[in-house]
Amino acid sequence: RPVTETIRLSDCSNDGKLTVEMLLEEMRRLRVHQVFIKPVMGSGAAGVSALRWNARTGQMALYTCAMLNADAGLINTKCLCRFSKAKDILPLLREILGLDCIIERWYPKAVYQGCSYDLRAVVQEGKVDFLLARLSKGGPITNLHLNNSPLAFSDLGLPEKVIYEINSVCEKAMSCFPELRMAGIDVLLERGSLKPKIIEMNGQGDLMYQDIFHENRIYRRQVEWMAQRAAGRDR
Repeated sequence: RPVTETIRLSDCSNDGKLTVEMLLEEMRRLRVHQVFIKPVMGSGAAGVSALRWNARTGQMALYTCAMLNADAGLINTKCLCRFSKAKDILPLLREILGLDCIIERWYPKAVYQGCSYDLRAVVQEGKVDFLLARLSKGGPITNLHLNNSPLAFSDLGLPEKVIYEINSVCEKAMSCFPELRMAGIDVLLERGSLKPKIIEMNGQGDLMYQDIFHENRIYRRQVEWMAQRAAGRDR
């Protein structure tokens, strides 16, 4: 399936609350060595984390913009950091998992000029209106809120077959929600094969300066819909 795999924990004890021990045990059982952790109520990459763990050696690494503050508790630094020591990772991970999280398999993303990247697709009225690449040199989390680099989609130089597959996957995803007129869809291309997988769907696309100061396609289309609906009501 062209979507990232959700890790569903087989152990439903602890009143449904996810613990570090439960997560590591499930990763061991599934032989999954790296996962993304996403707080259900987070936004702007708040709390999003990428965990890599070697069950045999116990070595781990955590990429996140979250940090523990002695006074405020869990805070969003809006800066991607990498932690490599268990004594730093485990307390932070316990706080993040306490936020009610979705766990997904972490797939290696395609690379462009030494940076891992994924795509933000803005889909409106069933068609892809805008595609933007989001590049990260410091880790696997590409959100532009974290001072990562946007890149024009055309600069990637992707084969026509891959571009067709990206558009097809996004349009099929939108067709699953017939009442949804627009969405911002995050898409990764698997490293090597460039097969697209949908990471998540958002209710709307980000504020895309690359479009606003160029063709302004996204918002122009929305204004056209509003004008059409207003004209229809006046008849």
